[in-house]
Amino acid sequence: MSATHASVDDELRALAAFYCVQDQLAENVELSRLAATYCEVALTAGIFEVIVGGAHEERALAALATKRGLSPRAAEIFLKLAKAHPGVMLGAKFAFGRGLLPEPTLYVRTKAPRDQVLDVVLAACPEIARFEQEVRAQLADVNCLYGIGMSALGEHVLLKTYTLHENVLGRVGFRSLRVTPEGILPESREYVPGASLADVPAQAFLRNIVREVFGVDRVSHWAFSPSREPKLYVERVGAIATDLSCQ
Repeated sequence: MSATHASVDDELRALAAFYCVQDQLAENVELSRLAATYCEVALTAGIFEVIVGGAHEERALAALATKRGLSPRAAEIFLKLAKAHPGVMLGAKFAFGRGLLPEPTLYVRTKAPRDQVLDVVLAACPEIARFEQEVRAQLADVNCLYGIGMSALGEHVLLKTYTLHENVLGRVGFRSLRVTPEGILPESREYVPGASLADVPAQAFLRNIVREVFGVDRVSHWAFSPSREPKLYVERVGAIATDLSCQ
């Protein structure tokens, strides 16, 4: 069940109450505006994240991300990628919670040939380009780069690649490679699309939040990696079906 713009604002306020961070959602007019086009929520035990976006919103997304702490360098690279892929879906992810929060991430849903996208990414991001050979080797088994994310890890930019694979827990799903100027991170992240809450190995209270706040019994994706707890994703506005042809 999708949500209206008004009900998404109510849902985000309810989530903020669950996580005791009502103050962090105050004065988020631009986040609310962008959520009217696309909104997805990601949940872990300690934080929730709000993903908003739309085509041709690169300036607004970059401005909001830098306002919320993303390095200007990461935003600059994102703008170059958006310019190279005009008209595609763009997005930004923002974290809410107590304690140390991850940096915002800016996304370009490239859905384009792997080498074409990598050529643009590596030209825009020379601090990562010295690992070009390793990155291309890691992505050698895919023809299409579904998406790119730009974030930060400490002082460094963080590149995230998203590709479709035939066997992620026995079905088609996403894998995400993470690269910084110090090299490829040893652990990738995998995403399983369209799962029932009963099949997701998440804590019971997270499944209860999904049911109580959103009134659904399925997630759009759930993410996992060996050293991290599962993350549950629920699309609320502007849901976009996975393009299985982009493998």
